[in-house]
Amino acid sequence: MSDSRAQVVADGYDAMIDTWESWAAQIDDDPRVDWLGALVSRLPAGASVVELGCGGGTSETAALAERFRLTGVDLSGEQLRRARRRIPGAEFVQADFTTMVLEPSSVDAVAAFYSFNHVPRELLGDLFARIRSWLAPGGLFVASLGAGDTPDWTGRWLGVPMFFSSWPPEKNRRLLEEAGFIVERDAVVAIREPEGVAAFQWVLARMSCAFDLIHYRELLDAAKAGGYRFAFFEGEPADGDLILRHDVDLSLDAALRMAELEADAGAAATYFLMTGSIFYNLSSLEGERALERLRELGHRVGLHAVYPRLELDQRFERVVAWHNPDPEYMRAPIEGAINVMESPWFDPETYRSDSNQHWRSGCPVEELREGAFPWLQLLTHPEIWVYPGERMGQTMRAMLEEEKERRLDQLAADRIDLS
Repeated sequence: MSDSRAQVVADGYDAMIDTWESWAAQIDDDPRVDWLGALVSRLPAGASVVELGCGGGTSETAALAERFRLTGVDLSGEQLRRARRRIPGAEFVQADFTTMVLEPSSVDAVAAFYSFNHVPRELLGDLFARIRSWLAPGGLFVASLGAGDTPDWTGRWLGVPMFFSSWPPEKNRRLLEEAGFIVERDAVVAIREPEGVAAFQWVLARMSCAFDLIHYRELLDAAKAGGYRFAFFEGEPADGDLILRHDVDLSLDAALRMAELEADAGAAATYFLMTGSIFYNLSSLEGERALERLRELGHRVGLHAVYPRLELDQRFERVVAWHNPDPEYMRAPIEGAINVMESPWFDPETYRSDSNQHWRSGCPVEELREGAFPWLQLLTHPEIWVYPGERMGQTMRAMLEEEKERRLDQLAADRIDLS
C-alpha cells in the first residue's frame, strides 16, 4: 500500500479482529439491516455486488452472499481469512479500494458499511466517481459515511492505532452528486457505541444515466413511447409537446452528429448557434455547411447570443437562448423574438437541463416513457453527449483531443508541413 494511512487501518484491523467483533456485538441499534434491506429489495437474485470494507464476514455480508454474486474487499488479511472461512461461497479480495480497478459497468451494486470513515476525506470525490464507473446503468450504492467535519485523525482506538477522516453530510452529498449519483435516500443516524453516541450519514444512491449518444437515443425512444411529439418554439407549448433545445457552445461537429441521430430517430430539434464563439466560426465554410445540413435534416436554428449582442440575421429563426445568462435578463422578453426562458416556454416543472454533465432534477428518461410531463423543454449540449467522459472535465479533454486531430488534418489539407 502506497498510502501510510491505509496501512494504519490494515494493521489495526489485523491486530484487533476479536476485540472489534466483541465491541460491535454491543451495538444494538445499528441501522445497517434496514439499509441493506433497501438495497436487497431493488436487486434481482444473482446480481453482482461488491462490498467495500467487508471485514471478517458479518451477518450482512453472509446475507448478500446468499442472494447475490458477492465480492468482498478489505485491507486486512486477518479479517479476510475469517471471512473466507465463514462465507465460502463469496469471493474475497485484499485491496485498497480507493485505488482498486474494476471493469467499467461490471457491477450491479456497491455496499460499504462503516468503512468510508477510514478513507482520507480528500479521496472521497474520486472514489465516488470510481464506484460510479464500476456500476452498470441504474446501479445502486449504499453506504454509511462519516458525519463530522474531521480532517485526518490518527490515534488509539480499541487498543490499536487507527485512522479516521470525514466530511459533513452536505459535502458528502455534493460529492456524490458531482460524481454522477442521484441520492434517493439520505439520513444522519445516531447509534449507541460502547463509548457513547456516534452519528453516521447513510445514503442510498443510484447511478445517473450515461451521457452518450446511445442513451440520448434511448431518451428519444422513451419520448415516442410516452406519446410525445417533437415541437419547436412557436405558439404556446401544448400538451404532449417535447421541445428539444441544443445550446451549441463548443463544437459544430458534435451538433451535426447529434442532429444526424435525431433525424434517424424521426426527431426534430432547435439548435442554438453562436455568432461570436471562440470555438467555431459560423461565417466560415464549415459554419455555412453546418447551417445548411441542420436544416436539411429537418431541424431549426436559433441564436445562442451573448448578452447584450443580438445578431438575429437571416441565418436564424426569431428565437434566442442567452449564453450563460444572468438572472436580471435571463427571462426578460425580447422585442421581435422569443426568449426560450420566458413564459410560456419556460416553467421549472416542465424543464430539464444537462448543464455541466449533471441532470437537474434527474434524468427524465423514465418520466418521458411514462408520459409524466404535460410538455417539456429539454436542454442538452451536444458536446456532453458526443465525447466520452464520466465527468465534465474528462469529456472536455476528450473533445480537445479530437479537435486537435481535426485541426492537424486541416493544416495538412492547407499544405502546412507538419514534419
